[in-house]
Amino acid sequence: MTLFQQELLAGWGAPSASGAFSRLAPLPKVCLVLGFLILTVSFGRRAWCGCTLFAVVPYLLARAGGVSPVVLLRRASLALPFVLCAGAANLFFDREPVAVGAGLTLPGGVVSFWVLIAKTLAATGMVLLLAAVTSISGISGALVRLRVPCILILQIQLLCRYLLLTAEEARNLCNACLLRNPGCRIVPVRDWGTLCGRLFLRSVERANAVYRAMQCRLFHAGEPLPPGDTGTAGEWCGVGALLLVFVFLRWSLA
Repeated sequence: MTLFQQELLAGWGAPSASGAFSRLAPLPKVCLVLGFLILTVSFGRRAWCGCTLFAVVPYLLARAGGVSPVVLLRRASLALPFVLCAGAANLFFDREPVAVGAGLTLPGGVVSFWVLIAKTLAATGMVLLLAAVTSISGISGALVRLRVPCILILQIQLLCRYLLLTAEEARNLCNACLLRNPGCRIVPVRDWGTLCGRLFLRSVERANAVYRAMQCRLFHAGEPLPPGDTGTAGEWCGVGALLLVFVFLRWSLA
């Protein structure tokens, strides 16, 4: 279990990933997430009601998966600064009034801006929820079942592994820097360049050591990856029913 999964499962009284959503096989969960993402991005730029409802869905499913919705929302909100920079121009250029209720109208820029935020919270929250309740090997096995190219799945596995290594090395460098400067609470800006260069060299060295260890265990990139569990008929019925509900909400709230 990764540190990210431990944090999500530890918050606000969530004992473990033992909910109904967590017990699903990886393949039905991946198909559910893919269907949800497609329906989420298919909303128009003025469909504020449907996007708002879809933005709540991942955090409702989080409770069913034994995950803290508060921690999940905090993690998903890290993507909002990028969205704010991309959609802030709508507030100034789109002045067309849009009816949002009985006798209430708002500028189109405000509505489209909220739709963009809601889509971000919905998509990011659902992907993070999948990562919290499913191991990377389970997701990889589901992608094999979906006929995703093996080289792409392998890149995803190695990326997840090496990102953790880079984060660990960054934490060690920051701790070492602060221990050598007891009066500093943060790393001084003048040391950022040196630390980034050192982080790159240590990450490459650590990654090479990991790859050599994998080769010693007879790892070969050309070998096909094992497929994951397909899930039971009951799981597929539940996922299919949930997707039908999402489709109905998508077309009724468009």
